[in-house]
Amino acid sequence: MEGASQDLKRPRAALDGASVDIDHSPAPPDGTECFPEPATKRTRAETSQTRSGQAAASALLDLVQSGPYFTAIARCLTAQDLASLASCSSQTLAAVLGVAGATLSVADANSALLRILALRGDQLRHLSATASRLGGAGALDEVAAGGAAVLLQNKPTAGEIDIDGLRSWEIGVAPGDVGALLGACERLGRSADGASVAGDAYAMLDGVRAAVGPHTPLPVVRLRAYLPRALPQLPQLVALTIDNLGRPDAFSFLDAAGRLLTPNLRRLTVRGWRCPALPGDLPLEYLEIEGGDSAAGDASCSAPGSSWLPRSSARRLRTLKLEQVQVTRLPEDAPLEDVVVEDCKVLEEGPEWLPPSSVQRLRRIRVAYSTVSEIPPDCVSLEEIHLDGCPRLRAAWLPESSAQKVHTVRATKSSVARVPPAMQCLRELVLNGCAVLGNDEAQWIPLSSVQNLRRLEIAHTSVTCLPGCAAHLETLNVSHCEFLAADDTWLPLSSAGSLRSLVACHSSIRKIPEDMPLIQLDLQGCKNLADVHEAIPASSVRTLERLTISGTLLEAVPAAATRLQQLDVTQCLWLDREHWLPEPVRASLELLVVSLTRLERLPPGLTRLQVLGAKYADLSAHDWLPPSSCGSLKSIDLSDAVVRALPDHLPPLDFLDVSSARRVVLPAQLRVKILRARNHSVWKVLPDGLAGVEVLDVSHCRMDGRVPGGREEWIPGGCRTTLRRLVARASELTRLPVLPRLEHVDARECPKLVAVGPRGAHSESGWLPDGCGAETGRPVEVLRDLV
Repeated sequence: MEGASQDLKRPRAALDGASVDIDHSPAPPDGTECFPEPATKRTRAETSQTRSGQAAASALLDLVQSGPYFTAIARCLTAQDLASLASCSSQTLAAVLGVAGATLSVADANSALLRILALRGDQLRHLSATASRLGGAGALDEVAAGGAAVLLQNKPTAGEIDIDGLRSWEIGVAPGDVGALLGACERLGRSADGASVAGDAYAMLDGVRAAVGPHTPLPVVRLRAYLPRALPQLPQLVALTIDNLGRPDAFSFLDAAGRLLTPNLRRLTVRGWRCPALPGDLPLEYLEIEGGDSAAGDASCSAPGSSWLPRSSARRLRTLKLEQVQVTRLPEDAPLEDVVVEDCKVLEEGPEWLPPSSVQRLRRIRVAYSTVSEIPPDCVSLEEIHLDGCPRLRAAWLPESSAQKVHTVRATKSSVARVPPAMQCLRELVLNGCAVLGNDEAQWIPLSSVQNLRRLEIAHTSVTCLPGCAAHLETLNVSHCEFLAADDTWLPLSSAGSLRSLVACHSSIRKIPEDMPLIQLDLQGCKNLADVHEAIPASSVRTLERLTISGTLLEAVPAAATRLQQLDVTQCLWLDREHWLPEPVRASLELLVVSLTRLERLPPGLTRLQVLGAKYADLSAHDWLPPSSCGSLKSIDLSDAVVRALPDHLPPLDFLDVSSARRVVLPAQLRVKILRARNHSVWKVLPDGLAGVEVLDVSHCRMDGRVPGGREEWIPGGCRTTLRRLVARASELTRLPVLPRLEHVDARECPKLVAVGPRGAHSESGWLPDGCGAETGRPVEVLRDLV
């Protein structure tokens, strides 16, 4: 069977190479064999003229079990599936397969084979396991493509079918599009359990070609083509994706005859474009072109002017997306509303890059990492502008005639030095990394453009103060602004009254203004903050829910933050060990991060605490976690922390990480779903009271060959019936106990594994017993080193 399985992979290798000449000849007529059969079987099938439906089904079953049909099925069906098929009565096969006629021709056999492969509804659940047996992603492509062929063959006149994958007119499914296949099942009126995605893809595709015929209209709405040279009749086709266009005649399949086969094509996506002219007379409304890295750096792949898209194909175009495409202008006569141009290095700098036909209609512009210098005037409908990474923007980069309706401007890492005036609709302004912003002593943003501003981000700029009168400002980011005014005048009170989120990481601020209704405050790395009462006024933290003061010199948390839910004090080395967390703040905390601190213990009264992060923390006190602070805990991270032991009163946990916490001792009774215990050298066995573990990571645990070691009982009994995933990379793993729910094992770099027996990884003499994974219905996925 192994040899036959390898032979059936041959078509896949041939089709993967772009240089291989693929046969796109018309499909053979009905009755012509679609893949070879033994001569005796073919003769018996073709000369049976008077059989009943039951006899035909019985003969078909005999044919399937002894010829290449059986090979194709065996590649995709489990032994249980084959046994179920073999146990079917002739009457059942006749009814299900539709073999009720007097003749069983090869075409009938092909058609019946497709139905055989669609018999088992649980094949959808076995898809990944089948692909694993066949050799990975390529096999997944084959399996999914076979399922698509079943759908098309069974109901060739059904409604919409959303399937990717097209070679000439051979329909299949790409590896990442299994979801689209399930959607196709639903649209065909079949439940997910009623269709199979099993089968040898290319044998089944041949069956579809024979059953459907080369001139039959296919009800396909969206297709993906790889180096196509011809199309079938696709009257319902709306969206077409073409991959790897590297030849001058790449669009020859869309000649006049091809366009008649696809009269409703509205969306075209081209990947790997190297500047061949697109066809004319396409009724496109959406066009997306990706050039790729090679085209981006190749001067020969540039298309000067706008002739790369004929006017007859641009007249209906509403959306245009270009990425790494070296064009100088956008197409003429295109009534564009949405333009995305990324990494186009030869785009004309002046306003001529945008055709006049698009000026009045344009609503959204995204021109990132390109040479554009300005937005054309008179874009009266323009609402969004994205100019990230544009280094050649002029001082007057946005004319006033195009700014009236703009509500969003994003121009990170660009040469914007000043915001235009009279932007009354501006709500979101993101200018992070604009190095020249604020260099000019003149006002960098006019008051006429801040009246409706809701969001402002100016991180990594030279701005010294913010504008006043931004009464609606809710979100502000001034991280890494090192020239902000020393007092609280950097943010006028007239712009602080509605502020709900303030992020000022590593900035020069010394204090924040009063009377702000803040919900989030991030002051990470602000070294100029000293006294907490002076730096953070009580009137600005009463509504605070999320506070980050990591890396600061503060000694305590503001006592007025009585609604605080999330607190991060990472690397706050000056915290007062006894009074750093006032009692009024404790009751509302749900998340607390104390990594890289020297607190020794947590305070009592953290009754709602669910998540505790304490990486590299010094929690060396014996009672570091009081009973009143751990009743609601769900997740604890103690990796690399100095901790003596976990308390005995812990509730059931979802997550626990004690990696490299070499002194930690687990409690006698502990229930946890995910346990990460990497780099341990002191444990001899996992505690007997450990239970409920579904994911266990003991990588790099070298513990005298015992944990994980040669004894099967190193995994406690309370974990054996729940463990689904085991990561034991670079450990002393030698053998596993029976783990009935096991799905995945990472056993790379494990030199002491017991040699695998003659029956493979699942032999009794091997390190993975037969009972592992028995309750999952799938083979255990094993990661091992290549020998």
